[in-house]
Amino acid sequence: EVPARFEVKGKPGGLAVAAGGLGHLLGGQIRPVLPFAHGQHPVGDDSGVVERRRHDRPAVPADDAPFAPHADGGRSADAGDGREQRVAHLRAGPRSRGLQHHAGQRAAFHAYATAFSAGDGARFGTYYNDDVVLDLPSAPLLEGRAAIVGFYTAMFERVRETLTINHLVVDDGGIAADIISTFTAHADAPDFQVMPLQAGQAVSVRVFVYYTLTAGRISHIKVARAGQPELHPA
Repeated sequence: EVPARFEVKGKPGGLAVAAGGLGHLLGGQIRPVLPFAHGQHPVGDDSGVVERRRHDRPAVPADDAPFAPHADGGRSADAGDGREQRVAHLRAGPRSRGLQHHAGQRAAFHAYATAFSAGDGARFGTYYNDDVVLDLPSAPLLEGRAAIVGFYTAMFERVRETLTINHLVVDDGGIAADIISTFTAHADAPDFQVMPLQAGQAVSVRVFVYYTLTAGRISHIKVARAGQPELHPA
């Protein structure tokens, strides 16, 4: 099964989903990428799918990895009974298997977004790999879990960010999200990256975010703006 592909069409902020490969967000656009182990193949050319399945050897997620395939926000109660799971998958059929396969990853992402919006760095940091990279459009590249959690912890002292999820597309290798980020100032923030804010003001901006998953955790975050910031007066 080839994952969905994102591409921006029409006006900024337009989002379309088509068959192909899950897209990486780059510079406000989402370029189609098929995660083949031995080189890229053109979109629409699925000749590399068999090659990828034969030769890819993805990292094995740890037992507590929140985005591991078939995760349910924690380890499934029957995770150790592989035979029962295989029988259930066969009975469910291809379409149902796909929904079941990623349902836990969706739930994990919503839990991550809730922790992030609450400013709980100790909790949302557990969804990252140690060497995670954050690529924001308005800040220097950040590398490592501690650096990213520290960046947001400092930001949240003056400005809190709330994530509103419009749409998610999930596969084993990543999560593509259409999100509204709302930044609310609890203190004056004249140097805030999105725009200067006074205490009580808020600004919202639509973003496309691609989260690369490695071993069941987030290893790379690429953020691209999909619209202009909208100021909400105090």
